Amino acid sequence: MKKLGAILFTLAFGSVSGSALAAPPRLVEVLSMIDVVPTRAQLTAAGAGENGEVLVEIARDIAATSYVRSRAASALSLYDEPATRASLVSLIEDTKLNDREVRIQAIAAYSVLEGRAALPKLALLLNDTEPQIRAAAVRGLVRTKSEEARALLQKRLQEENVPAIRSLITRKLASHN
Repeated sequence: MKKLGAILFTLAFGSVSGSALAAPPRLVEVLSMIDVVPTRAQLTAAGAGENGEVLVEIARDIAATSYVRSRAASALSLYDEPATRASLVSLIEDTKLNDREVRIQAIAAYSVLEGRAALPKLALLLNDTEPQIRAAAVRGLVRTKSEEARALLQKRLQEENVPAIRSLITRKLASHN
């Protein structure tokens, strides 16, 4: 009977490990605020962990709202640590994430932290099957402000078949001068 109760609890609320139930309530509250951009100190004090490891768990947590998950991924840009960078790469590469916005925010955070070192990863993402991921890669490349990024964007412009992304690349190249 206990096992049945545990199964029903898991189905109703998600597993305790890796679910919104395991995230510190104050951290979820901070991430939920639409009019506040929290600092690293505020996030850490709310329970994000020294390297933002709880933010990574929240970003992967299907029980959390999409908004909170994407905010958690975005907030990782405040944690300039090797472990955080590795977690961002893992989020970016996880094509099974059921929330595209989490991947998009992870791409943005990664490009902020890595700068020009993000070029190889962003270049690969220009070929992603999802147009929104390609658009995030374009924005990340522009963020590097490098000639290598400009060359990658010019090459991609010739290959891209989605009008909205072609337009984005054209606009970004024009403003990149």
